[in-house]
Amino acid sequence: NWYQRAADMGHTMAQYNLGYSYLVGQGRQTNATLAAQWFRRAAEGNSSNGQFMMGLLHSQGRGVAADPEMAVQWYRRAAEQDQGQAQYKLAAALEAGHGVPSDQAEA
Repeated sequence: NWYQRAADMGHTMAQYNLGYSYLVGQGRQTNATLAAQWFRRAAEGNSSNGQFMMGLLHSQGRGVAADPEMAVQWYRRAAEQDQGQAQYKLAAALEAGHGVPSDQAEA
């Protein structure tokens, strides 16, 4: 399919969309591990949505090991690019001390 071709060529939006399609089973079998692999490629290509999804997957342990510290790192990278959902998740983690020491001022 076209997403696969574009993703293989390094297009981060296609990589994100392919990851999403694997995550929710849109047009293909659900596979959280493959979803995480494609979200990671998008995230490493500086996709804020890919970075947010990597944070979410690490916080839930879907397709990757559950790792609250890694989740916060990905949320922070996305939040620095003004990704709203990541800003919210980062603030919640900072407030509650999940994956980072609690920091009310930064939250």
